[in-house]
Order: sequence, then structure tokens, then C-alpha cells
Amino acid sequence: GGGFDGASAFFLYDSMGFPLDLTELMAREAGLAVDVSGFQAAMEEQKARSAAAAAASKGDGALLTLGPEQTARLADEGVAFTDDSFKFDLGADARATVRAIYGAGGFVDAAEAGGGETLGVVLDRSSFFSQAGGQVPDVGSLVETGGGATFRVSSVQSFGGYVLHVGSLESGSLSAGDSVACNVDGERRRRISKSHTLTHAINLALHQVLGEGVSQKGSLVDDSKARFDFSHGKAMSAAECERVEALVRTMVAEALPVHIQTVPLDKALAINNLRAVFGERYPDPVRVVSIGPEVP
Repeated sequence: GGGFDGASAFFLYDSMGFPLDLTELMAREAGLAVDVSGFQAAMEEQKARSAAAAAASKGDGALLTLGPEQTARLADEGVAFTDDSFKFDLGADARATVRAIYGAGGFVDAAEAGGGETLGVVLDRSSFFSQAGGQVPDVGSLVETGGGATFRVSSVQSFGGYVLHVGSLESGSLSAGDSVACNVDGERRRRISKSHTLTHAINLALHQVLGEGVSQKGSLVDDSKARFDFSHGKAMSAAECERVEALVRTMVAEALPVHIQTVPLDKALAINNLRAVFGERYPDPVRVVSIGPEVP
């Protein structure tokens, strides 16, 4: 008998959801042996690629993490959680106060430009979106209101209620207590918003074509594309893929208005056709986004 290569067995598992044991069973019936070591090697390569992609999506944010010890220290020092409610309005007053500066060696009182060190800045309020739910974080800058310092924000991460603006100090010096203006890259944010809206259009189209057996499993939303991950009982046919694509294209062409309203959670859950991700915990009140009809 011959052999069935591990890379092909992993493709069946990773892309088609076909378990290795069934591949081995069918291979034996055909007089073939599966290269299990090759399968495991392909599995490890995929894990490495996935980890690298996750780190890349965080950018410099992968370099700094506020763990329980750091967040506890901030709380002990009376630093309140970051109020990031201003992120929903790019035109809002974006002035904030530096509450803490964090580097690879821990918290510091002040930082000077020129060292090339990756730093994290905690503010009392922020207009930046943190990375969450598959959506990449905002980028931009923090500019000291006196014009003495510019901090380039390359990633934004949230840790236990504290928003960490990660990047590097391009000019001047920055200290805890300084007042800064939050300058979000608005054009990039708008492209990301379009990609985010597109994932909801894809979700609706999939349910219309495949029925209620579709379950969202994740997504990736950035300024150039949208990826929607989902599970379904069987592989989609070419005709089903074409129908989903046609429905999404039609929704995009209609240029439907997007309505946003904050409502009590129980009222939101009672809205007809509202889709909530199973297992996701939502705040009360919750922000509801509707494409087309107004939020009732």
C-alpha cells in the first residue's frame, strides 16, 4: 500500500472539518497509510502562523501588557478606569490627562523622546477604539496641549478597564498629569467602520441563504478587508457562495443608512431581527446598530 501525505490530511481537517481518525479509516480502506507525523507538523505550522497573525494584528500592542499586578497598582494609586465613551464621536472634544506611563521596565513618571522605547500611556479618557472582537485598534497621536510632546499611537489595548495607548514618543517629554489631545486617524477609522458594517451584511446574507444553522465564530475587521468566520453543518456549494455574494453586493449598492441608538438591554433583546452573538456579554444599556430601518 501507498501513503496519504500529512499536509493533505491537515487540509481536510483545517479547511473542511474532516477529523484525522476518519481520514485514517478511509485511507486504510483504500490500502493507504496516513502520514500522521506530517499532519502534526502541519498543525504546529498553522498554530505558529495563527500566533504570529494575532501578534501582528496587535502591532506594538503585543509588546506591552498590563497584567493583574499592574492594573492592581493603578487601582491602588487611585487611577480610575479609562472613560472611552468618546470613541463613538470623532468630532468630540478629545482632550485628556495622562494618568500613567508604562514601559518594558514598569511604570515611569516621565519619558523623553529619542530612546526609541515602546511605551504605553494610560489616560483618564480616550477617543481611541481598543482592539476588540476581531476589529483592529485605532492609530493616531497624543499631542501635549502645550505643543511640547508628540506621542505616536500605533496600537490600543484594553486591560481590565484601563486603555493602554501603545507607541513611541516622537518629540519632547511626557509626564503623568500632562494634558494631551487625542488625534485619531479618522480616515482609517472610517474605512474600518465600513469593513465592520460589511461583516453584518455577510452575516445576514449567510442566514438568508443557509438558514438558522449559521453560527458566527469570529471575524477580522481592518481598514482594507473584512473576514467573517462561521460554522455550518456542511460545506457551501458554489451556487450558495454566489447567492451570498450577490446579496451582499446588493446591500452595498443600496447604500442603506446606518442608525445607532443606545437602549436598555431588555429592550434591545426584544427587537425583531436583532442578532446577538451567543455567549457574548453585553452592557446595559447597550449600543444597537441597525442597517436600513431605524432602531425602534
